[in-house]
Amino acid sequence: MTHQKNLDRSASPLITQAEIFIGWDVGGWDCDRNPRSRDALVVLDVGRQVVGRPWRGNLRLIINEASDAGEFLQKLLNLCEIDYEGTSRALLAVDAPLAFSRDFVALVSGGDVPETVYRNDWNPYLFRETERFLMAHGIRPLSSVKDMIGSQATKARHVVSRFAPRILETGVWTDDQRLFLIEAYPSAANKSYRFRSLRDAFLIAELRIGRLADE
Repeated sequence: MTHQKNLDRSASPLITQAEIFIGWDVGGWDCDRNPRSRDALVVLDVGRQVVGRPWRGNLRLIINEASDAGEFLQKLLNLCEIDYEGTSRALLAVDAPLAFSRDFVALVSGGDVPETVYRNDWNPYLFRETERFLMAHGIRPLSSVKDMIGSQATKARHVVSRFAPRILETGVWTDDQRLFLIEAYPSAANKSYRFRSLRDAFLIAELRIGRLADE
């Protein structure tokens, strides 16, 4: 697989360091038993083109068998029928919660807990500040504690702990060599002004390129 090298240096450092972009829609630990909810992978190059073939199944065995981030990436890309260049850096965007709220962590670890617990939407055990921010803007995310995404959340967090344990910056984890990992929320991103602006800019650019190719 070849990679485009002329990256846009005005983009964030995270984007300019990655040569492969992998989207992971996370299934539960035993999602091979449920055909409606399985792990799904799709891979993009830096030109936003799909490479290889999208894949669905259960990544549990891959996660267990991989010894490090490089082997984990190789196995993921092999599933998508892509030959992995071992020096290539990948950004893995994970569609699952990658953390629990501070108050929930304190609750289960014997730390200090809040004196008052408010109604459901603002319950500090059920929702992180991330979810409360989204709810304040009209988006209703699921809770990794009370809703049926606890299995997905622990599976995704397990991958972070094993293959990208160091926090590079807020919301970005890495193994310091090949893998960057972030939490993605596609349904919220699709509604954001910045996403729509970028999408429109890409569409305009593609139309202009198409016209030039026809001339």
